[in-house]
Amino acid sequence: VLISGDEEYRSEEALPQLAKILNKHHGCDCTVLFAIDPKTGTIDPYALDSLPGLDKLATADLVVLSIRMRQLKDADAKHLIDYA
Repeated sequence: VLISGDEEYRSEEALPQLAKILNKHHGCDCTVLFAIDPKTGTIDPYALDSLPGLDKLATADLVVLSIRMRQLKDADAKHLIDYA
């Protein structure tokens, strides 16, 4: 699981590319999660409290995080804490 949630480093562009490389050349089954604007449903790195899909961490073998300054709800943060 690759998680994108930063407004400065363009991980919403880089992580899908990394996932594609890992899939094509290394056979990895990757999922990319993005910060999503809950009003529009679009990828928005400035949506500080929205990272849907974190429940996928329960079955993840590896997590790549590119997040900063998030303000996650307790239930969402718990997925990260439990994985760690």
